[in-house]
Amino acid sequence: MRADVTDLLKIFMFHPLLAFGIFFYIGIAASLITGKVSRRFTTPVYRYEEPAKFRNYLVVSFILGTTCLFFTIKNWSTDYDPPEYSFYTVTAIPQQSLETALQTASKIHYNHEIAYGMTLWDVKWHFQWSQGKHGDTCWINNIYTTLNSTIVLPKLVNASTDQQEKFTIFLDALRAHQLAHYEFGKSAAQEIEKKISDLPKMQDCATLEAAGNALGEEIVKKYQIKGQAYDIANTFLRSQHAMLQ
Repeated sequence: MRADVTDLLKIFMFHPLLAFGIFFYIGIAASLITGKVSRRFTTPVYRYEEPAKFRNYLVVSFILGTTCLFFTIKNWSTDYDPPEYSFYTVTAIPQQSLETALQTASKIHYNHEIAYGMTLWDVKWHFQWSQGKHGDTCWINNIYTTLNSTIVLPKLVNASTDQQEKFTIFLDALRAHQLAHYEFGKSAAQEIEKKISDLPKMQDCATLEAAGNALGEEIVKKYQIKGQAYDIANTFLRSQHAMLQ
């Protein structure tokens, strides 16, 4: 995927050591190019008058640049896109409870009941492996995950002031509840990256691929179950009726 200038600025903002590392390497490259061009047309010219100082400068810059890049890679965490939002329209009617209006408008069903919000998340993982010279071992050398998510919420129209105030309180609580489900998807993606990257060497790449995919599916299922348990235990769902009267 092509990164534009904004994407690069975001990367450098969240990973300043990466910017410093690149800065040191650019300095090394510029110094070497300058010295090479100078030697072609005149007597050798170095960044510093003494060649020893110039070599020390290159060594120190290389060490600092490599150190910055090492810690950037070590602490790099995947940045996942925030959830997209989708809305369905709820038309308020005077003297009618908001709960009745939501029951009429919502097409979301969960456990054979009408729900007022929903979070859908999907984690995909992509990994590459390396194979031993004789084809007798295989190991993971790169993995990344992607998280796609959508939160569905109601949008109230034709509401009185009192109805709108009640709905705003309810919507804030509903959004927070759905964002917690998004966090389950995010945690699943992060755990998949870690657990698959930690897989041991295996006898062949087909076995390794099968093990990695099985592990990913297992982790996704685990966080889906956590989401279901969260719905059962969360007090917000039990307080919806009172909030919408």
